[in-house]
Amino acid sequence: MHEAVLIAHAQAMEEKDALLRQHEAALDSLQKSHDEVFRDLQKQQAQANAELRRRHNAELAELRTKLENAEKNGAPGATQQFNAEVEKLLAEIEAEEHNHAVQLDEFQRQQQQQLSTLQDSQNAQLKTLKQRQTSEKKRLSWRSQHAPIDAVSWPAPQPLSILRKTNGPQERKSTTKAAIEEDQLLSELKPKDNKKVQLYYSSVSGNATTKKQQEHVRSLLQSRKIAFDLVDITVSSVTLGYMREQSGQKDLPQLFVGGEFRGLYQDIVNHVEGDDLETLLRPAARSQPNGTEDARHTDPNAPIRVLPAGPIQLSSLRPTAQGKAPRSVQIRQSRDEDAELLAELERELSAGKIGEDALQLL
Repeated sequence: MHEAVLIAHAQAMEEKDALLRQHEAALDSLQKSHDEVFRDLQKQQAQANAELRRRHNAELAELRTKLENAEKNGAPGATQQFNAEVEKLLAEIEAEEHNHAVQLDEFQRQQQQQLSTLQDSQNAQLKTLKQRQTSEKKRLSWRSQHAPIDAVSWPAPQPLSILRKTNGPQERKSTTKAAIEEDQLLSELKPKDNKKVQLYYSSVSGNATTKKQQEHVRSLLQSRKIAFDLVDITVSSVTLGYMREQSGQKDLPQLFVGGEFRGLYQDIVNHVEGDDLETLLRPAARSQPNGTEDARHTDPNAPIRVLPAGPIQLSSLRPTAQGKAPRSVQIRQSRDEDAELLAELERELSAGKIGEDALQLL
C-alpha cells in the first residue's frame, strides 16, 4: 500500500515538473513575442518619422528653389511683385514648419502611448505567470517535505469470518396471498365481457421496431374509436405466461378479444387495410354449460325423492380378522336414482318393515 502511495506521489511530482517546464516555456515564448512586437513597432515609428522629415526637407528645398528662381528672373520694375512672392513663400514655409512640428508631437505622443500600453500588458501577463509558478513551486515543495519516503510493513490483519453475502431483508409474500393475486390477475385477463378488446404490449422494450408497431396499433384503434385496454406484460409473470399460453408467440404487440388471441401486428394491419377489422374483433366464443345440469337446477317440476318415515335399520357388520388386508371395494355403476329408490321400497315392503302409515304418506 505504501509503495503504491510512493509511486503515485512520484508520478504526481513528474506531472507537476512537466507542467512547470511548460509554464516556463510559455513564459519565454511570450517574452520573446513581446520583444519582437516592441522592436517592430519602434522600427515602424522610426521609419515614419524619417519619412516625415524627408518630405518636410524636400518641400522646404522646393520652396527655396522657387525663391532663388524668382530672384534671378525678377525685373527692376517688378520689385513689388517680387516682394509679394517672397512673402508668400515665407508664409508657406512658416506654416509648413508649424504643421510639421504639430504632426511630429502628435506622432510621438501616440507612439509613447502605444509603447506604454504594450509594456503594461506584458508586465501584467508576466506577473500572473510568475505568481502561478511560485504558488505551484510552494505546493510541490510542501508535498515533497511531507510525503512518505519509506515503505513500512505493517502486520497482516487477522482474517475475518467468512460471511455469506445477502441482498438485505426482503419481503416474503404468503402463498395464499400470491394465489389470490394471481386469481385476480387471471380474472382480469379473462374478462366476462366477450367483446372486450385487449392490447398486450411491453413498456420497457428496447426494440425500436416493437415500440413503433405498438404505437401504430394504438393509433389505428384510437382513430377508429375502438375501446381497448392496454395490458403490460412486464407487470407480472402471470400476464406473460398467459399471453404465451394462449398465442404461442413472443412477438409484440398482440391483440386479444374476450381473453382470446386474435393476431399480431401484421394481422391487425392486414385487416385494417382490407377494411375487415370487424371480423378480427368478433366476440369471443363461450363454452356452453351442460343442459342436464341446468335442467336439474332450474326445472321446478323435477321429481323430489321422499325418504320413508320411521327409523332406518342398517345392516349388521361382521368383524374382520386383524391380519387380513381389506378387500378392494367394487364401485357400482351409476344407475337411475328413482329406480334404486323403488327397488329399496319393494324390498322393505316385502320384509314387512314399512307400515300402513308410511304407505299412506307415500
